[in-house]
Amino acid sequence: MEKIWILKSKYSFKLCKNEADLLRRINKNSTQEVLEFELKTNIRAGDYLLSKERDLQLKSVLGELSEFEQSANQLIALYEELAPDGKEYLQWNSTRTNKERMTEKGSWLSRLKKWQDNKVQFKQLITDEKDYFLGVSYDLKWMKALLKCHNFVDCKKFRWDNTVKRSVEVTDPKTFEVFMQAKLELKKERKK
Repeated sequence: MEKIWILKSKYSFKLCKNEADLLRRINKNSTQEVLEFELKTNIRAGDYLLSKERDLQLKSVLGELSEFEQSANQLIALYEELAPDGKEYLQWNSTRTNKERMTEKGSWLSRLKKWQDNKVQFKQLITDEKDYFLGVSYDLKWMKALLKCHNFVDCKKFRWDNTVKRSVEVTDPKTFEVFMQAKLELKKERKK
């Protein structure tokens, strides 16, 4: 088994890949803390993501998903069903040896799946791209699933208007209508 050591001082961390490096950096009077880690496995990044996905599927089958993980799974399933493919572009593969075709939908789907078990990062992704996710579909189920993952206060969109030199609201009325209806239905469900 391989080991690594992290030398922790008051303001910094130093990584030591071998024991000789660690011994050079410390002495008997050192006040630094030594964190020792044993490396278990060596796995490709793509395989790691696949194993995380399998673990989530297993938890889903066994009924051990948290409420947020269930909401995230529902949102991802609806995204696969309702989202348009969008633009197609070339993207480097993981080994950077050649480019492969990717759609905008595929790119967003991989990001959503990557963060679906991390509540903070998943919500951050949705809030950072609020305009995109609110505009995916006018379907009420989609909007409810989106609001279960992150309870947006409003669905307003703004863009800069050079003629008046300020931000102007450009919210789609259909999106607003579906958004408000989904908010009301979720409020009724929570009261029950």
